Order: sequence, then C-alpha cells, then structure tokens
Amino acid sequence: MNGNIHQGLYQNVALLTNVWTHLAITRDGNTYSTYNNGNLVSRGKDQNSALPQATSWMMSGRPGFIFDGNIDDVAFFESALSRNDVTNIMENGLEIAALAVEPSDKLATAWARLKSSR
Repeated sequence: MNGNIHQGLYQNVALLTNVWTHLAITRDGNTYSTYNNGNLVSRGKDQNSALPQATSWMMSGRPGFIFDGNIDDVAFFESALSRNDVTNIMENGLEIAALAVEPSDKLATAWARLKSSR
C-alpha cells in the first residue's frame, strides 16, 4: 500500500490549527460525505469501489501531508451515519450517542427483576 487516498473525495476540508474540531467521514455505497463540526463540507463518488484491504489503516499523515495534532476518538460503524447521527455524536460524545446500551429487556435486568420479586 502506497498511502494514496481515493482521489476526489476530500477536497475543501480545511481544519483550523489549535482548535477542537469534530470530523466525520461516512460512506454509503460509493458516496463519501465529510462533515466538519456537523456541517457537510464535501461529498463525492469514489470511482474505485474497493475498500483498502491492508491489515492496518493510516489515520494521520502521508508524505507531504503530515497531521500535527491529536486524535481523540475513532469509531467505525457497519452502516452510513446520517447528518443527524453525526451531529448527535459531535454534541453528546460516542459513549452517549452511539455506544450506550439500553438496559431494558437485557438478561441482567430480567434477573434483577426476578430476584427482587421474591
């Protein structure tokens, strides 16, 4: 793998220095959408439909484009997120917006209900 990105997908995505930024990239079929702080800033179709098959993904930088900053949270989802999903994650964090587990109808909750009914 030579570090080349899929061409034409990430144009006009300016990141300010020394400012917290929420960046999200979604893929639905061959269409990639990039959100900067919840706002759609780039959308494009990828002519190369194959996802990278490497054993690892490069998250920051390649020759000539080195990322100088910190990456806080990274998440991969099985389906494309909507703009509302992206905004919810940005405003509430991954733990609350995307990773929280509803306790109702779970085995531990059912056992607790049975035990307390004795």
